[in-house]
Amino acid sequence: MSNETSTSAPTRFDFPGWLPPMLVKELRQGLRQRGFVGGLIVAQAVLAIMFIWGFAIEVNEGSSRSMIDGVFWSTIFGTLLLVAPLRALGALHAEIDARTMDLLLLTRLNSWRIVWGKWVSLVTQSLLLVVSLLPYAVVRYFFGSVDVVRDLVVIGVLLVFSAIFTAVGLWASGMNRVLRLLLIIGVIFMSLGMFGGILGGGLASVRGSGLPGFSGTVPEWVVAALWLWIAACVIGYCLMLAVRWFAPMAENHAIGPRLMPLALAVPLPFFAWLGSVNELQENAEAWLVACGFIALIEMAGGREVMAIHLRGGMGRPGWRRVAGSLVLPGWQSAARWLAVLLALAVVVVVAADWSSPEEARTGMFLLMAALVWAGLVFPALVVSGLRSLGKASGVLYFILHAVFGALAGLAGSSALSENVPGFIHALEWVSSVVPPMSFWHAFWLLGEDSVSPMFGLGQMAGVVLTVGLVWWFSRPYWAKVRQMRDDAQQARTSE
Repeated sequence: MSNETSTSAPTRFDFPGWLPPMLVKELRQGLRQRGFVGGLIVAQAVLAIMFIWGFAIEVNEGSSRSMIDGVFWSTIFGTLLLVAPLRALGALHAEIDARTMDLLLLTRLNSWRIVWGKWVSLVTQSLLLVVSLLPYAVVRYFFGSVDVVRDLVVIGVLLVFSAIFTAVGLWASGMNRVLRLLLIIGVIFMSLGMFGGILGGGLASVRGSGLPGFSGTVPEWVVAALWLWIAACVIGYCLMLAVRWFAPMAENHAIGPRLMPLALAVPLPFFAWLGSVNELQENAEAWLVACGFIALIEMAGGREVMAIHLRGGMGRPGWRRVAGSLVLPGWQSAARWLAVLLALAVVVVVAADWSSPEEARTGMFLLMAALVWAGLVFPALVVSGLRSLGKASGVLYFILHAVFGALAGLAGSSALSENVPGFIHALEWVSSVVPPMSFWHAFWLLGEDSVSPMFGLGQMAGVVLTVGLVWWFSRPYWAKVRQMRDDAQQARTSE
């Protein structure tokens, strides 16, 4: 009997073996960190003290309920929209500074699983904090009526935003301290704005037809499913960008971000089917803005193409080779990808104009698409000539966009007024030729009938010049790609 007792497996109070190892590692560390333990203790202490005080003081029922609601939602808000994103801002940076990321990459875990485990761990910890605060939601019944469904919906919406902000924090955790500080300030102001909407009852309309994008006749679950899909795309994209901070050069992490515009376009047919024309136009414009942001990030990337990136079908003839050329690292491949993406958008606009010719806008959209392509590619072309910058090339890319945008804003705003100085007129003509400025100048003058035809010729000249420069300076890149494909083909033939 004693032998059976001694040989029996001991009882283990640990995570199950089927959980991902990175998630287990992060949960073990995260549940013992001061951020999680301190946040849990502070939230419990604040709510306990305020609820006891609410019972003790002699105030009327309405003011007491308002005070308790404010304290409860303030705690939920701070836990989900401030504590979790701020903890994510140091997640990857701490690993990189401690030089433990290389040790993780030496295991069987790839870079994507590392980031995914960190994000799931942070979201799980936030969920645990919220669950620990739910008993106080029951206590609120003693202060007046409580809409349980509304509270759960609001908490669910906050959890989704917390997951998005956590993913953004993981992406920003690899930036330098100045950029992270600016992002912290932005997240705080955004969170405070959302908190004001919560206290003002803005999220109370999230039930039923209150979600944006549809009219009131659309079922709730359809609206919720589409917006959850968009939230999942945003989270996935931010995690893909976070992977790039430490992923080995041999891993090609351009495929996911390049396919993200197609994933974000999935809800658009549903908006067209279930929503009105104005709602579809607004969401299509939001999709174009998102594609522009993705293109900015892709053009600023400085990774080099390697032979291992051409493995699989990317190195073989046919449509797979054409598609593979759009998802290779480097701004040269990103320029082709952006051209194809804008061409697809133009095709959609042409189809829409064919169905409703009274609102034809193909010509203007085609011009703006050409200006967008040239404006995004031209700074990358300039930065590519400064190879000594290294990682600072991405920062220079955004600085050039900021400078060109400011100059174009000055020229465009002055063009709409009279009695401007002579150098402003010269700046207007310069902005018609320089691609990054020509788009913003055209945006400022959109709808103006007084635009000179010579201005349009200058814009097209800038686009044609950019196309020629991109073709010329991209030749070494594509020659290298062809050589690697030929070597891979010879290796397969010799086998």
